[in-house]
Amino acid sequence: MWTLCALEARQQLLELGLPTGRKSSTIAPPAGDYSRIDYLRALIDADGSVGWTGKSYPFVSFVTASEALALHFRDELERLTGVRRTARRNRRDAVYNLLVIKEAAQELAAKVYCGGLALPCKAAVVVELGTWIRPAGMRVRAQHRRWTADEDDVVLRLSIAEAAEALGRTPQSVNLRRQRLRSVVA
Repeated sequence: MWTLCALEARQQLLELGLPTGRKSSTIAPPAGDYSRIDYLRALIDADGSVGWTGKSYPFVSFVTASEALALHFRDELERLTGVRRTARRNRRDAVYNLLVIKEAAQELAAKVYCGGLALPCKAAVVVELGTWIRPAGMRVRAQHRRWTADEDDVVLRLSIAEAAEALGRTPQSVNLRRQRLRSVVA
């Protein structure tokens, strides 16, 4: 727990948007100008993890009960790496758990931990993450393309093969999308 007794400093924090009392679900990014990279690093230092998965892939994760912080982290992740994540509360704890692995984790960690105040233990792990190299033969998964309403229309109107060719998608993905669309309608 952090205690701040200087009234002037407390008033400045309130003006920046830091709420009083329990903050886990109500805290949001600061109002006004602030260093986005430094703030993101502080979020990861406080409520995130940097390290290795069980399969020895580099990862960066962030857990929060605040919708505003989850959306902020998601947007910064996309801005810095181009990787898009969906921010949804998990069923067990009703918190957001955003995760990025492999090259995207390396890129995010390198950009966020490129200087400034940081926890030494996390900064040291970031240096280690930079040494990971994708094993030969490990394919790179393409960025997920979201389905649009127009594409859904094509999926339902044409045959699977025709829709796959027209949309530049695999027949398997078109078939799966068709099954999902029909199960929603039924």
